[in-house]
Amino acid sequence: AAPAQSMATMRALSGLCLLWASVVRANDDNHMYTPGEKVNLWVNKVGPYHNPQETYEYFSLPYCQPELGIQTTKKALSIGEELEGHDLTNSGYDLKFGQDVQPTKICSQTLTKESAKKFAAAVDVHYWYQMYLDDLPIWGMVGEIYQGEGAADKDTDKFLFTHRKISIAYNGPRVIEVNLTSENLQPIKPGVTLDFSYAVKWIPTTKVFARRFDRYLDYNFFEHQIHWFSIFNSFMMVIFLCGLVSLILLRTLRNDYAKYTRDTDEMEDLYRVGEDSGWKQVHGDVFRMPENLTLFSALIGTGWQLVTLIVCSVAFAILGEFHGEVYEERGELITTLIVCYALSSSVAGYASGSNYKQYFTAKEDRNSSWQQCMILTVLLLPCIVSVVVGCLNCIALYYNTITSIPVTVMLKIFAIWLFVSLPLVV
Repeated sequence: AAPAQSMATMRALSGLCLLWASVVRANDDNHMYTPGEKVNLWVNKVGPYHNPQETYEYFSLPYCQPELGIQTTKKALSIGEELEGHDLTNSGYDLKFGQDVQPTKICSQTLTKESAKKFAAAVDVHYWYQMYLDDLPIWGMVGEIYQGEGAADKDTDKFLFTHRKISIAYNGPRVIEVNLTSENLQPIKPGVTLDFSYAVKWIPTTKVFARRFDRYLDYNFFEHQIHWFSIFNSFMMVIFLCGLVSLILLRTLRNDYAKYTRDTDEMEDLYRVGEDSGWKQVHGDVFRMPENLTLFSALIGTGWQLVTLIVCSVAFAILGEFHGEVYEERGELITTLIVCYALSSSVAGYASGSNYKQYFTAKEDRNSSWQQCMILTVLLLPCIVSVVVGCLNCIALYYNTITSIPVTVMLKIFAIWLFVSLPLVV
């Protein structure tokens, strides 16, 4: 009975593992699908073509809700995605991996005077929309302006696309490429009934998954070969000129340098009034405490933090081959900047504190205001950024764009600053 019970337990565990594996596979995050598995198509945003920074929610346009039984729920976003202004909502389209969809009606809509006015205004400024399928972006135009002979409707020159043809290339269990074609222009005027529809075509391809983002990169910039010899030649020329200038300066200033490095007993003769002039008097100001030392030290610490932030972010992007390219995941670069900034706060605290402390002896340290220096270091850059972002956020809220930062994201960033940056600086 015991062996039979153990076998039954093993089978149950195997079944649970298979069930868990199937659930994991049914996720957009691993980009793996089985035949017939549901594939989510997300609508993101709309906005004028000539101003890509002005974006709104997709359903801010009076599109009808899909009637295919799929709820248009919003997708949970990361901090980086929300800061980049994404707003992913399920499109309501019924897509299954590897299964073609013939032209299918999504919903019907009769334009009212208000909805026709909104669509006409959007087409007038060339509104575009963005969608995502398996993290691959898709773009399309809301409509077109058609004037001249042969117009389909003489009452209006603005037309709306009502049919979307989606072509998806796949290789094994992975989606490789997505193309969108907008068709079936219909006039925009009150009282017109519009039937929105879509069709899906799955096409096998031999293109590998790792190269699927290549089509989104600007090859016109990277197509030229790098002239390494010219770069090396220029670099060596700079090194040679720097060395030559340094040699001339050292030979010119050798006597003065020797005089300033004499023993302490002979230093009294150097401070006689009128002996030195011009730049030679700088030795008396080198170790003098500057005015606004606290602010000066905070600026130095913030500068080193920014240098560390840039170097770490660039290194993370260069090493994308090992952890995934930063352009493949929405908001990954913004998230990287936030993490690097929080962790590099220790660099800011060390650089600021060391510069501040060198102007005090061990006895004077007790009376110094190093606490103020640390607080100013951790507050300087965040306060400046908060003021600028706050002004921009007010403008975004006034125009009701999706680039406005939600309160929840502000609270998350504040928590990172409070529990990570602040302790590392101090």
